[in-house]
Amino acid sequence: MKQLFKIEFSRAFKNKRMLIVLIIETALIIYDFISYGLDIKTKTIPFLIDNIATGKVDNIPGAFSIWIGLHYNQIRTILYSVLPILAAFPYGDSLYIDEEKHYYYNIITRTKKSNYYTVKLIVMFFSGGTCAVFPFLLDFLLSAMLLPFENVLVCLSRFMGDAFIFSEVFYSNPLLYCILYMCAIFGGFGLLNLFCYIGTYIFSNKYIVVISPFCLYFCSFIISNFVGDNYVSPWEYLRFNDVLKDDILKIVIQVVIYFFLIFGVYINRIRKKKDML
Repeated sequence: MKQLFKIEFSRAFKNKRMLIVLIIETALIIYDFISYGLDIKTKTIPFLIDNIATGKVDNIPGAFSIWIGLHYNQIRTILYSVLPILAAFPYGDSLYIDEEKHYYYNIITRTKKSNYYTVKLIVMFFSGGTCAVFPFLLDFLLSAMLLPFENVLVCLSRFMGDAFIFSEVFYSNPLLYCILYMCAIFGGFGLLNLFCYIGTYIFSNKYIVVISPFCLYFCSFIISNFVGDNYVSPWEYLRFNDVLKDDILKIVIQVVIYFFLIFGVYINRIRKKKDML
């Protein structure tokens, strides 16, 4: 199983599609930082520092307020829109390809069927999570290197109020809050990427399998917009600073149901005696 992990992680991370995804995400983040972050650094911050003596300057913006996870602009909207596809692109169709080309049969002659499917699930999770968290981590590092860590004041609650999850953590320890935010991004998009696993046995086209997490993600938000307060998208928590405390239970229930759906397909594949795509 150790060797199988090594092979599958290599397939997931050492391929051209992973490189393409990282290049796209890097380009988006650099554009965002140049158009927004550097403008704050070179114009806004010097102006505010020069006017501190007037008593009209409450706070100096810094890495936390500039970080793409917490500020709202076009690039953040684009990033959240395309991340499900970018996360699935490097490895999402690997199971489909394995079974279509019968590579799967070569593997299970050397190891247990359960080992193969377990490794596939884990690597698919890590691949999706890594692709999703990379731009947030990169932007945070750029912000941290070029901007100060400002004091986040509760009286200037421009980010969130008491109704939002972990708001207390943000105002007491904003760095920890950003780490929790990125952990949610990694785990959430990694879990969403596992819909490729389910899609392998629903769809007969590898490209549809790759975009299936995006379809699930997009449709859930459309439904939530139409239904209103009675329904919250299970992927709402991926926009960590937009999640209300009152919606946590709704989100958790839906994510647990989704998890058991994946687990059910996993068990079905292990117990299935004849495997055909």
